[in-house]
Amino acid sequence: MKSMKSLITTLVSQQIKTNLQTEADNKGITLSKLVYKILKQYEQTNLSRETTEVAQKSNNASGTAKTSTGKAKSI
Repeated sequence: MKSMKSLITTLVSQQIKTNLQTEADNKGITLSKLVYKILKQYEQTNLSRETTEVAQKSNNASGTAKTSTGKAKSI
């Protein structure tokens, strides 16, 4: 069973690398440059999401709470 999992992991990893290399070739850039761009985009997306989550938590801590009817009520 472990060898099957290892084989699947290897095959999936090779396929991902092949797909990324094909995309890099199509864009005329190196694989490392493509991976860098993907990671930068991921980082910016996560940073935006984290900033939004912090802002939401900050807004929720402003002294309001929902009542049982779901309406905001000042505390």
